[in-house]
Amino acid sequence: DLTPLETKYFITLVERERSATMDFRRYLDRQLLSLKAESKKTKHHLPEAKELSLEAKAIFYSRWTYSAIRLVTSIKGMHSVEKIANRFGLSRKEVTEAVDFLVDHGLCEMKGEEIHMGPSWTHLAADSPFALSRQVAWRLKGFENMESQDEQLLFFTSPLVLSRKDIPRVRQELLASVERITKIVKDSPSEDLICVNIDLFPI
Repeated sequence: DLTPLETKYFITLVERERSATMDFRRYLDRQLLSLKAESKKTKHHLPEAKELSLEAKAIFYSRWTYSAIRLVTSIKGMHSVEKIANRFGLSRKEVTEAVDFLVDHGLCEMKGEEIHMGPSWTHLAADSPFALSRQVAWRLKGFENMESQDEQLLFFTSPLVLSRKDIPRVRQELLASVERITKIVKDSPSEDLICVNIDLFPI
């Protein structure tokens, strides 16, 4: 039940134990370090994602509305332009244009007159030129909700002092949380739309 990356790491470990020369063992040690670094990338903690063209990414990640409209169409009763426009306070024209784009790129599909979400996941690599605009767009949505008294909401900010060696441990804990959340969402019926933002950075 290992992932492809985990399988490669395991096989490399076995090869290292069986290696007959020190040079080959050192080579495999470098391979293991490289695989460890690769495993820290968020994409390996998420299911396989829908790959968009460069042009489509430029549009899809330009505003929060594209992703939000796509996701909300998985919720019962949210399958029409009118319902979506009312939910987000958007114009009918804006929603129609977004839906047309989503359908054209296989991110949503039409079932009769109803709009439904297509493939389950999209993922944007951290080194993508569109990553910053996507992060900013969703964090701005978070700022809009910070004054709400809704007990379901959570806004956590905690500047911390810790050892340098423990920073990777904290990062790994957050990645593990992302993985657990993803598993919960995968089997959870679509009833509401939320946004989870997690930040970790040195000051």
